[in-house]
Amino acid sequence: MKRAVTQSHASTTTGCADGLHIVLMCLIMLASGCGPETRYDPESHWEEGKLGVIRQGMTVGDAGGCSTSIINPLSIQLIDEINCLRPDTLVDFTGPNMSLGPAVFPFLQGDGPQNLMTAIQDRGERLSVTSALRTLPQQFLLYKWYQAGQCGISLAARPGRSRHESGLSIDINGYASWRADLEANRFSWLGASDPVHFDYTGPGRVDLAGLSVEAFQRLWNRNNPGDQIAEDGIYGPQTEARIRRSPIAGFPVGACDPAPPVEPDLAPPPPAEDMDPPEPPMDAQVLPEPEDAMTMDTEMPRDMVSDATQGDVADTLTIVEVLDSTERGSPPVPRRPLSVRQVGGCMASPAGLPTPGGMFALLALSLLLRRRG
Repeated sequence: MKRAVTQSHASTTTGCADGLHIVLMCLIMLASGCGPETRYDPESHWEEGKLGVIRQGMTVGDAGGCSTSIINPLSIQLIDEINCLRPDTLVDFTGPNMSLGPAVFPFLQGDGPQNLMTAIQDRGERLSVTSALRTLPQQFLLYKWYQAGQCGISLAARPGRSRHESGLSIDINGYASWRADLEANRFSWLGASDPVHFDYTGPGRVDLAGLSVEAFQRLWNRNNPGDQIAEDGIYGPQTEARIRRSPIAGFPVGACDPAPPVEPDLAPPPPAEDMDPPEPPMDAQVLPEPEDAMTMDTEMPRDMVSDATQGDVADTLTIVEVLDSTERGSPPVPRRPLSVRQVGGCMASPAGLPTPGGMFALLALSLLLRRRG
């Protein structure tokens, strides 16, 4: 019994010692910086090198050389996609008295462009920028070349974890002479580990963590409906595999959703009463009645027409006087209404043509005249 108690006590003592050991190790790890990862990875100074050979149909995974400018068309699409996700977040800082490297995309967040221009004006010299905004495929290439020991890259951030992907950073030449002016305008110097690197720390900044990753995921899905990936802004094996297969010349369908087609204007025309009446022709005029017009008034004796005929004749025996213009070779010209008139040998409508009522009236008149004869 005493041995059992002694063994139990020893087990308890050993368990406590193990627990204390685990707690102590955790405290040591936290104190040594082995806790949760920071948002950005450390990087070292690097400048663009020689451009690789470009072949038709080349993908990012096949891109060689030591310059990320080989994928510039794809990078431009991704910058546009970032601005679709967060409009007006990335602002172009291109300006006078500034030179840009071949793969520099001159974008900063917030008031960064204005503050950078102020620093240049304060110093009065030309600023040489070697790196600024960096897209996800660009960072993929840097990390790939770093892992392969190529292009003189001593340290590179993992894709999705570079400060340059946030639109807050610039790398410059002559950092020592520019440091004071940049720090006076809300740019912080990163330090001796990457001495050419400055981060904008002024107003107007937003958290863009993972936005470069999400922009690529959206662009990939838009062009590959049969091979969709999560649009979660997290860089992983699935996203990396699609970056390798992406065309360096860009996707067929670019950034953002396509704009809807413009609908035609289907508004009905204004009502007729709202429209101004047409103006008469300037050369229109009423010709005077010639003296030799051959007209003859004929009064219809109503007592000589049957009751059935009187209504029809009464309805049709008002016609329009028409000038006899046969010799002039022009169509008849309408004149004022008369009671009953025979013009040119026929009963005429206002257009100068016989009407059914007029023809009936002529027939009735002919019969009556025969009876009287």
